[in-house]
Amino acid sequence: MRAGKEGRSELGAVPLVSALAASLDDVDARRALTARDLQDVLSGIRIPIVLLDSDLTIRFFTPEMSRCFNLVETDIGMPLWDRIGLASDQMLGTDAGHVMQSLTPVEREIESLGGVCYIRRIFPYFSSRREMVGTVIAFVDLSDQKRTAEVLECARAQAEASNVAKSRSLAAACHDLRQPLQNLVLLQELLAKEVVGDKAEDLVERLDQALGNMSGMLNGLLDLNRIETGSIRAEYEVFPICALLHRIISDLVDQAEARQIALEVSPCSMFVRSDPQLLEQMIRNLLSNAIKFTKRGRVLLGCRRRKGTLSIEIWDTGIGIPEDQLRNIFEEYHQLDGSARNRGNGRGLGLSIVKRLGRLLHHPVRVRSKFGKGSVFSIDIEPSYRELPARHDISSSSPIVYLVNHDRELRRSIRNTLDHDGWVVEDHENGASFLQAYKPGCDACLLIDTDGPGMSGSTVLSRLQDLGHSIPVIMMARHGDVATTVAAMKAGAVDVIEKPIHSSELLDGVARVMRLVRMSDSTAGRSDGSADRIPCFTRRQQEVMQRVLAGHPSKNIAVDLGISRRTVESHRASIMKKAGVRSLPALARLAIAGGW
Repeated sequence: MRAGKEGRSELGAVPLVSALAASLDDVDARRALTARDLQDVLSGIRIPIVLLDSDLTIRFFTPEMSRCFNLVETDIGMPLWDRIGLASDQMLGTDAGHVMQSLTPVEREIESLGGVCYIRRIFPYFSSRREMVGTVIAFVDLSDQKRTAEVLECARAQAEASNVAKSRSLAAACHDLRQPLQNLVLLQELLAKEVVGDKAEDLVERLDQALGNMSGMLNGLLDLNRIETGSIRAEYEVFPICALLHRIISDLVDQAEARQIALEVSPCSMFVRSDPQLLEQMIRNLLSNAIKFTKRGRVLLGCRRRKGTLSIEIWDTGIGIPEDQLRNIFEEYHQLDGSARNRGNGRGLGLSIVKRLGRLLHHPVRVRSKFGKGSVFSIDIEPSYRELPARHDISSSSPIVYLVNHDRELRRSIRNTLDHDGWVVEDHENGASFLQAYKPGCDACLLIDTDGPGMSGSTVLSRLQDLGHSIPVIMMARHGDVATTVAAMKAGAVDVIEKPIHSSELLDGVARVMRLVRMSDSTAGRSDGSADRIPCFTRRQQEVMQRVLAGHPSKNIAVDLGISRRTVESHRASIMKKAGVRSLPALARLAIAGGW
C-alpha cells in the first residue's frame, strides 16, 4: 500500500536522516558534526523515525517515536524487538533482518497498539565509505487517508443503496403501469370496432401508435434498469454470425419496404463468440434506427475483418449526425432534433441500451457519420476459430447430411455449422447435382431449400419418391411462408426450418431426423401429443389457425373475420402458446399431426 502526497513528502525526509547517520558514523571525516547536532536535526522531524545499527539495536529516534510508540531515552542501545510500543508489529524484526541481508527497502502497512495505521518503511543506510552500518525505520501516519477512504466508501455504499432503491422503484412503477396500459390497448381495440369515418379512424390509429410508443418506452426503461442492476448476464456461445444477421433482416424487411428503402445483408461465413440474444438486440436496435432515420436509399448490414477483429457494420444513407452530437447520441433520451421526435421516430433509449450492452459484452460500439449523407455504426467483436462445444452423439457409422442450396455463402455457413458439430456433409449447388450424386444405402438425410432455382425442394422430394428412395428430408423455407411450409410437410418432408436459419434449430433438427433414421421409422416421433391439443382451441382460434396455415396475412384474416388486426395477432399468440410452439413451421407440424 502506498501513502498519500503528504506521507510521501515525509518519507522524502528519511534519506536526509540516513545521510546524517552516516556522517555520525564517519567521525574522523566529519568531527564538526556531533551527536548533539544530529539530535537537534532529528528533533525537528515530525514523523516517527528510528535508527538501528547492524545488530538491530536502537541508536537514535525522533521525538515522535516517544509520542507514537512510547520509546524513552533509556531504550537507546536496547534491542528493537524488546520495545513494548512496537509489540504489535510482529514482522518488524523479520523485515529489518531482510533489509540487512538484501540491502533493499521493505514497505508494509501496520497498526499500532493504539489502533493507528502507519506505512512502515525500512531501508539500509551506509557510511561515507559505502559500508552498510544499519537501517532506518520510518512510520507515516495514515489516519487522514483512512478517514478519507472510509468517508468515500460510505458515500459509495449510500449511492449504491440509493441506486438499488431507485431501480426497484422504477421496476415497480413500470410493472404497475403495464396493467392500465393493457387496459388502454383493449379499450382502443374496442373503440376501433365502433368508430366510423376517416377522421375518427385516423385518431384511433394515432392512439394505437401512442400506446405502442408508451409500451416501447416502458420496455426500454426496464432494459436499462436490468443492465444497470446487473440482472442481465452474458451467456457466451460460439455461433455463425450469418444466421443471426439473416434473421434480423427477415424481421425488419417489412418495415424497410413500408418506407421504400432497400434493406440488404452481406454474407459472412465467420463464427463469433458472444451472447446471441444480447448481440441480436444490439444489432436489431441499430438496424431499426437506421431504417427509421433513412428517408430514401438503402441500409446495408454486413461484416468486415479488421486486424483480428470482426466489425459488424450498419451503413445507411439517412439524415446523418452532426459532428458535435456524435458523443451525445448514446445518452438516454438524446434525440437529434424536434422533427424526429414529432415523427415518433424514437424515444432516445435504443442507442443507450446498445452502448451499455456493448460494455457488458466487451463489444465496443463505434459511429462515424456525415450530416445529410448517412452514418455507419459498428460493433467490434472477436471472431472464433474454435469448434463449437456441443457435439451430437449418434453413432460411429458416420451418417451423411446432404445439403442443397444455391447460395454459396449460405451453403458454406451451414456446412461450417454442421462440420463443427461433427457431421459428415456433402453439399450441392442444386437438386439435379444431388440426384446425380446420391447413392442410397447409408444413413443420411437431405437438407434442401424449398424454392431453389431449376428444381425446387418439393420437386426433388417427388423425384426421390418416384425412385423409391426413403431418405428423410428437411426443407428450408422463407420466414413466414406458412403455405409453403404446409405444402412441404404434406409432400413428405420430415421437418421444415425457417430461414434465416439459427444454428441451434439446424443442429437440433438434423439430430432429431438422424435419430429417426436409426429407428428406421420415418414417422417416429411425429405424433407427440400435438393432435390432442387441437380440440382445445376455441372456434375463433381454429378459424384464425386455418387462415394462418393457408398463408393469409393478418390484415386479410381481420377483414375475413370482421375483427381488428391486433385481435388476430392476439389469437395467433394464444394459439402458439396453447400448442406449445414458437414458430409457424412447428404449428404446421402440429396441424398435420392433427389431421388438418
